[in-house]
Amino acid sequence: MERLLVVVVFVVKSIVETWASCPVVHQADIRVLEVRLQPHPVPQQQTTYVCQQFQVPDLETYHAVAFEPLIGNEDAVHHMLLFGCDHDLGTEDIHACGGLDTSCSAWLSQYSLGVRGPICLPNDVGARFGKDSFTKLLLQVHWNNKNLAANITDDSGFRIYYTTRLRQHDLGNVQIGQNQIAIQPLSETTIKGSCSSSCTRMLPHSIYLTRTYIHMHYLGEEIKLTCTFNSRDGHRKKDNMVYFGEGSEAEMCYAFVSYFPRIRGFDQCIQMGHIDINC
Repeated sequence: MERLLVVVVFVVKSIVETWASCPVVHQADIRVLEVRLQPHPVPQQQTTYVCQQFQVPDLETYHAVAFEPLIGNEDAVHHMLLFGCDHDLGTEDIHACGGLDTSCSAWLSQYSLGVRGPICLPNDVGARFGKDSFTKLLLQVHWNNKNLAANITDDSGFRIYYTTRLRQHDLGNVQIGQNQIAIQPLSETTIKGSCSSSCTRMLPHSIYLTRTYIHMHYLGEEIKLTCTFNSRDGHRKKDNMVYFGEGSEAEMCYAFVSYFPRIRGFDQCIQMGHIDINC
């Protein structure tokens, strides 16, 4: 397979992925680790990002072979990211994301609305963590309390299926996208972003892409590492400009792409306009 050089192109019409079968989770050597938020009140505000750090138990070298999203409150959870960290972030309590949390950029699994069931890795690929790798895990959860409901809680996270019987390849994950977004009101707007050749030519070897998750918010329709937004029709109708932002009423244009073999540090490939800001 040729090395990824200029832009990865995906056409995805739906974010719904249903995994009816994941036989590996039933194998005798598989261990299970649940990484979940402490039960916590969801603030009476539309957008909240919370993080919690976890210690990897019994430090051996592990390969995760499947991840299962555990959604405690479907009305509140917008998306989740599970990161691997090789350093201590200072606390294992749930807290508003920020500060040292941003130093963990290597993500292991992702959940967004529509994802279902165990997320199985290819048979010869595992997500490495533990000894001589990621000794800490960081869970990031985006709550979207769109109705400003009071007295609701959440304890979402991931169930990790893992083994000491290592696979042939380490899984890598890279976030590709565009942070310069300005969506005109009452229109259809296309935003382009890519992992440019300036970034990919530095890769030391070919990589094989295995899956992608798209991530836009309520105005998104289609992604080809180009995002098309509809602010014109029905519940999407907007009379004001919409810009990039973390809140649910702002927008994003990202693809979360899994690949192998992992290249250390190749975790983000983000543009601001035509300028590469991460790669």
